[in-house]
Formats: sequence, C-alpha cells, structure tokens
Amino acid sequence: MRTIFLASMAAVLLVPASTFSASLKPWVGLNGSWGTYSMSDINDKVRNINSAIAGSGLSMKEIDNGFGLGGIAGVDLPAGATFGLGYDHLFARTELGDATGTLTFDFPANAFRAIGEYKFRSASRFSPRLGVAGGLVSEAGSIDLSVTGGPSEKEDITGSGPLFEAYAGGELWAAPQFAVTGSLGYRYAKVKEVKASGETVFNPDGSKSSVDYGGLLARLGLKFAFLP
Repeated sequence: MRTIFLASMAAVLLVPASTFSASLKPWVGLNGSWGTYSMSDINDKVRNINSAIAGSGLSMKEIDNGFGLGGIAGVDLPAGATFGLGYDHLFARTELGDATGTLTFDFPANAFRAIGEYKFRSASRFSPRLGVAGGLVSEAGSIDLSVTGGPSEKEDITGSGPLFEAYAGGELWAAPQFAVTGSLGYRYAKVKEVKASGETVFNPDGSKSSVDYGGLLARLGLKFAFLP
C-alpha cells in the first residue's frame, strides 16, 4: 500500500504545471438582480408617516423590493468547482411629495461577496450549479426633506453588516467563451445598527434601527471566459 501511495504521489508531482493551469478557466461577468427586502424598521417609519398624513390624498410606498447591478470575476476549476469575488450595488428608495416639498428615503447599499459554486457534469451547453456566498453589505443612504421655497435637511445613513447567499442556477454557453447565467436563491444582508450623521438610530421601543436587504433573490447575467 505504501508503494502504491508513493507511486501515485510521484505521478501527480511529475505532471507539468502547464497541464493543470491549462484546465483552469478564468472569467469575468456582469449581472443584474432583483430581490425582496425585509425592511421592517424602515417600513414602520413609512407607516407612521402615512398615518400622520391620512386624509391628505398622499401616501408613501413601503420598501419591500429592489434591483441591483454588479460585476464578478472568478475561475472555474477542472473538478467542477468555481471560486470568485463579486460586487452588487443595491437600490432601495421611496419618496413622498407634492407642491409644498418632498421627503425621500434613499437606502442604496454596496454588497461585496466571495462565492463558491459546484458545477454538475452536463453533456449539453447548459451547466446547472449550486452556490453559496459570504461577504459584507455596506449602507450608504440618506433621508432628505426638501421644502419648496425653504431650507432642506439631509441625514446621511451609514452602517454595515454580514451578507450570506445560497442559490441554485446555471449557465448556458452560447459560444466557447460566452454564456448567459441565472440563479434563484435567498440572501441574508442585514445592517443591524445604522447611524444618522454619526449617531445611532433607535426605534420607538428603544431597539436599534436596522436596514435589511434580506429575502428572495433572482440574478441574471453574462459571463465571458478568457479561455475556451
């Protein structure tokens, strides 16, 4: 057994590095996404505003979903594994206004993630995949009150929190170096403590106010491989 093991190790070590590196497939991609958001604390504030202006004919829409745009770069390994780094800019916004002024809740975020995927063997041009991702979501928003003919007030909203994703999807190769990708899954991305102009924001019950981008996630993109 020891002889077989040593012979196997020698065979692996004697394989030229070019043989292994040639089987790697580096790539870059662009994607768009849509997801549901769990903005309970933000939407509580929206409901309070709507209660205060009830009967005026105006209402502020709750934030329960949003789009994202991003990019990703990675490498496909010969055994079916994929590793990469991605970025998404998430959009989340609602607005209330009339001739007297405008109130805007604008909560965009930057999402950074490292991904790991497994590609199942397929004889067709479509390759199914399972994936997970982990990283960071960083809030960079604002609450802006503008009064017609008067002063404006703006509070910058900041904070960060962990991000995790689990999803299933695949890629359809239209050419040896070009594919259309898609996935469906779930994202956890909650900023548990946000600050307005440097001060922690609290809910009426004394708990810390949060901004939550977690929910169902759909992503569609394009993938460009550097090697066939």
